[in-house]
Amino acid sequence: LAGFCMPANMGKTMWVAPLVMDAYGFGPDILGWVNGIFYVLGALIAFPAASFVRRLGIRWSVTIALICAIVGNAVALVSGSSVEILMVSRVIEGAGFGLMGVIGVTAITPWFPKEKRGLPLGIWGMWVAAANAITPMLDAAIAEATGNFMSVWQFFLAVDVLVLILFLVVYRDPSDPYIDEDEKVKFSYHELFTNKAVIVLALVFFFEEGAFIASQGFLSTYVTTYLDASLMVGTGLVSAGAIWGACFSPIA
Repeated sequence: LAGFCMPANMGKTMWVAPLVMDAYGFGPDILGWVNGIFYVLGALIAFPAASFVRRLGIRWSVTIALICAIVGNAVALVSGSSVEILMVSRVIEGAGFGLMGVIGVTAITPWFPKEKRGLPLGIWGMWVAAANAITPMLDAAIAEATGNFMSVWQFFLAVDVLVLILFLVVYRDPSDPYIDEDEKVKFSYHELFTNKAVIVLALVFFFEEGAFIASQGFLSTYVTTYLDASLMVGTGLVSAGAIWGACFSPIA
């Protein structure tokens, strides 16, 4: 649930983009910045995040990630007509996203022996696709029902607060964690950046996500502007594209 909150926050400006652009008075060019700036701090945090999580622990790390989500939503709600403040809110939310991308695997791994980690990590791997399957149509429905797209931010602010409370009440670290001997080896950035497999996988992910963000980030805008369809139709197409992704992760 904590992971789900991060891409749910990420997609807000994409899924209801026509309403956002109209309210703030900008076009698709600035929309690209509003969508893309979300990832800037998340990308920078991803490198030191592993050390960060080891020092603070899972509980504090997830708490900080969810606080980033809460603060980001709150900042957007007071942005008024300022695109700059909206962008600041996106950067804060992106920090939480970057943290969760590392925390999830780190939190799940100690609960299972190596040969049984596939399914739980596959379920965790649904975190982005599941959000993208549910939130596009949900965001459009909330915006249309209330007549105000900022109600989407209000809704996810409440969801983030609820998930944080639930996490603090429910989460615990394993009392007898599974740690293999080869996992006790000291981490080396030199080994990381000279590992060809890591570099190739990173490039594959980079280009795949580039295609995803480029298409999905502007899809609802394209459908409502050029195909003269409703926002629900546009977001429905986005949701449909993510359903198989959510299903495939635990299968893989």
